[in-house]
Amino acid sequence: TTRDYWVALPQNYDDEGGKYVMLYISSADSTTAYVAIQGDTTALTVVPGRPSIYNVPLTWEIKTSDVVENKGIHVWSDDAALFVDVNQHQSYTSDATYVIPSIGWGTSYIVASYTSYYAPIQGYNFDLPSEFVVLANQDGTRIDITPTVDLRGDLDTVVAHPKGVPFTIQLDAGQTLQCKVVHATDSNIDLTGTRIVSSKPIGVIGASQCANIPYNFPFCDYICEMLPPTRTWGTSYYTAPLAGRKGGDTYLVIGSTPGQTITRRDTTGTTIFATLANKYDHYFRHDVATPGSWTSTDPFLLVQYSNSATWPDFVNGNYDPFMMTINAINHFETPVIFNVLGAGGNQAPYVWHASIV
Repeated sequence: TTRDYWVALPQNYDDEGGKYVMLYISSADSTTAYVAIQGDTTALTVVPGRPSIYNVPLTWEIKTSDVVENKGIHVWSDDAALFVDVNQHQSYTSDATYVIPSIGWGTSYIVASYTSYYAPIQGYNFDLPSEFVVLANQDGTRIDITPTVDLRGDLDTVVAHPKGVPFTIQLDAGQTLQCKVVHATDSNIDLTGTRIVSSKPIGVIGASQCANIPYNFPFCDYICEMLPPTRTWGTSYYTAPLAGRKGGDTYLVIGSTPGQTITRRDTTGTTIFATLANKYDHYFRHDVATPGSWTSTDPFLLVQYSNSATWPDFVNGNYDPFMMTINAINHFETPVIFNVLGAGGNQAPYVWHASIV
């Protein structure tokens, strides 16, 4: 059922005031939802048509790298299906993600993220790395990770796990591990394409602490998304442009077979979006500005990103980066519940858009 959820919190940008983390829990039925962190359980009344909100203590944000911690957040109902979002808000850098229910987890993942912040042309050398979190809900879960770039341990410049070399960890129920790349020295320090294989189903969240998208266009923003396992990837998708953007949106495709071709069709016709030479190769494009359908003979992952505010002409606009995975059409269902995120404190209200395809 979709009554059981687990999630964890990759590291957002450093706290500059106004940081909060909110869980939004909705249901089509009246129910009681429970939120447990390290055995401390809170009961929330949930009624149809209005999300219930749980404020997660900021101490549950994961700030370490290559350290096993007990920072899994468990959400469930005993008698009703739930819909769960988490919003990691910071004054200038925020993103939210839909939480994949534990029944939707798998044992094979390819990480989608984005390159670390890298802006020497602007005179900045901040350490804002590409990262991901793995999360277990069963004891004795073995996880094998093959990173696409060097991973750090305690120190940002010291390699704990080299690029391309598999390593193994073990997690028990409720345990997490965050992996961060070493301090960026170029614009390609990106965990996208990292392979994760586990002995039991796990959750994976891809993130980047403050990414420029594309890397040389300010302004950066925290991005995160809970990722679907390879077993749920599809062969057909529909997408719509994000409202109010200029110059289009960024899309990422990750293939599942060698020599895979992914095509895209819009009002101008059908074109090849990418041909991927190897299994699990990936490709980014930053300027897709029209509604379209995406197809391939084999499953693939499709991720949509909001570009930085100065894209494409270095004139400051209205929006900063975020990321979201796109559901394949074989996962369309009805009814649909979505949560509108509310503003906290003296924060200006969010601007809301719903794209329906």
